Amino acid sequence: AAQRWTSVAYVSPPRVEQIKAYLEQRRALARADGAKTVDTDLLIKKLFASFVDLSSAQRTKLEFLVTAQYYKNLSANADPENSERILTRLADKSLLVKSPGKDQIAPYYTVSFTADTARAAQEVLGAYIAMVNKKAFDLIDGEFEDSLNASVQFRKAELEGIEFKLKSARENRIATLQTALATAGKAGLKDYAV
Repeated sequence: AAQRWTSVAYVSPPRVEQIKAYLEQRRALARADGAKTVDTDLLIKKLFASFVDLSSAQRTKLEFLVTAQYYKNLSANADPENSERILTRLADKSLLVKSPGKDQIAPYYTVSFTADTARAAQEVLGAYIAMVNKKAFDLIDGEFEDSLNASVQFRKAELEGIEFKLKSARENRIATLQTALATAGKAGLKDYAV
């Protein structure tokens, strides 16, 4: 029988120390946005949920595996139909993400990859986790950027409204004073008295 090696990673939500630099960056942007604070627990939960969702998604697995050198080596001499089968088999049977069981003491998700060699299993799994981790951060950053842009657009519109009101009030005041001046001129008033 051919040897099969499985590399397994146990994944849990990040601790604050692990994302400290990222958290400081988010806090700086939040201060620039106004008086908003960063909810650390919510951010950690969103990051981890994004990681789990992305790593479990078939689309993410296929997107990663199609560029992986391991898949390229396996499908080097295969026709397109067999290449597709190899890719699907790798995504369905070799690259697995399992949620923690009800009886488990530690609530770890497991991400595993099975390959012909221990080194290949470890390299593919490490690359997959790094890619999914980056995508999770990019996804959360994208949501934050959209929120920040919406806030900027709202403030720009608010500023334009204030400027329009001030300009209108100023023009109305000038028109009123010009009318009063014209009336005073027709009445022959020369002195101004409060």
